[in-house]
Amino acid sequence: MFGNKEFVVVLVMLLTALTVAEIYLNPEGTSIISSIGLILIALVVILYILKRRKDGDPLDSRNQ
Repeated sequence: MFGNKEFVVVLVMLLTALTVAEIYLNPEGTSIISSIGLILIALVVILYILKRRKDGDPLDSRNQ
């Protein structure tokens, strides 16, 4: 149904939506869902940046 990359993208999007909804609906108390969600979103962003740098892909396309 999905390729591996598309599955990860859909999973991260759903996790982001769930985390944002959780924080919006319950701003005074953080639950385990929002904590895990924020940590996983940050981890995915860091891994994406490291992968782009390893591949030699510039993060900033203004220098081209």
